[in-house]
Amino acid sequence: MLAGTVAGASAVGLATLHPALHQASFADEADGTQAGFEPGILAPVVPKPLSLSLILCFFHGLPSCLRVDNHADKLSFLEPRTMAMRMATNPTVLERIGSARNAFANLEHWLYAPTSDTHKLHTIEVEQERRGGEVLRLMLQAHIDSRGDGCVGQAIAVRPQGSSGEIVYRHKRLRSRRLVTVLGAVSITRMEYSSPGQNSLYPLDAVLGLPARSYSYAIQRRLVKAAVKGPFDEAIEEIAEAIGVSLSKRTAEQIVADASVDFENFYQERSLRFAPDSGPLLIASVDGKGVPMVKSASGERKVRLARGEKRNKKRMSTVGAVFTQKPNIRTPEAVVESLFAESLKPHPTKHYHRPEQKRVWASLLLSKDAFIAQVQAEMRRRDPQHQKSWIVVTDGERALQRKV
Repeated sequence: MLAGTVAGASAVGLATLHPALHQASFADEADGTQAGFEPGILAPVVPKPLSLSLILCFFHGLPSCLRVDNHADKLSFLEPRTMAMRMATNPTVLERIGSARNAFANLEHWLYAPTSDTHKLHTIEVEQERRGGEVLRLMLQAHIDSRGDGCVGQAIAVRPQGSSGEIVYRHKRLRSRRLVTVLGAVSITRMEYSSPGQNSLYPLDAVLGLPARSYSYAIQRRLVKAAVKGPFDEAIEEIAEAIGVSLSKRTAEQIVADASVDFENFYQERSLRFAPDSGPLLIASVDGKGVPMVKSASGERKVRLARGEKRNKKRMSTVGAVFTQKPNIRTPEAVVESLFAESLKPHPTKHYHRPEQKRVWASLLLSKDAFIAQVQAEMRRRDPQHQKSWIVVTDGERALQRKV
């Protein structure tokens, strides 16, 4: 029996049948609507494990009801089902594989044809990249088709947590969705299980680990890495130039926002284990940083600003850092020598102790008091027994120093 989350209730789910499935819940259509399953736990339903006859039925017809008992059985379920998907030899898969091979043969023929000798190397490079990308896209499409449609039986029964009843998804039909990848757009046809008044379930989406959005995780990862380094417009332009995918600014902002939802929980749940030789100093730094805010384009741009007026209005954010470090001990002579930049003595190579397990974060929304409380909580979490020497560094702002 497969279960998931129905109307916010946690239940047993296919999303637990493979380690990769813990990374994403079942995805719905390309509009980004979440489907019903989320990673859950396997609940005992039947007192006996999977039998050989049940495993063999994956190759000789699907059972009307599938029941999984424990952690060992979920792998026993997934492996034969995955093998059945990979053994698919339907005409669609063979056609996709043939298309990929033909595209590669055409690329090879074009690359070594006598007419290619008349082109400049940069022209060959651009055209080979285009044709080679299409070969890779067709190969990815063939692989997706070989994974089957995700049909796991005639129906899926879901038992929400805290409920004695079951919701049976017995209506089946094939649905297709479009996924934009770094290799190009691909089509995924999978089995939909539906029940009146409930979100539809797509087992293949969980097996493939598909995102809820129509952009693959690889594209989202590249976008987030580009967005944290600069403005959204530059990040969008970088993605478009690198892989030819055009994203709207609103979509880019939503993807980056989704990527940050686990930020606080990640640091709260992360267990820190100090190395035996970690530094005796626990250091925190709190500072203020002005962030220029973009004004609305509706206002007229002034040619000359008034006295004290600035182009961009800034909001003050608070930046914090917490880390451990070994002290860098200097002699009085070394301190005096560092004050004179034009020393005739050659400076020997110095090896300073670097910060350890450094965490840096900032906030525009939290007040200074709330942010400083976070810094204090992080220091207490790292050194609850106060065995290290605590050091807090701030800038010259008197108000900030008093709060710290």
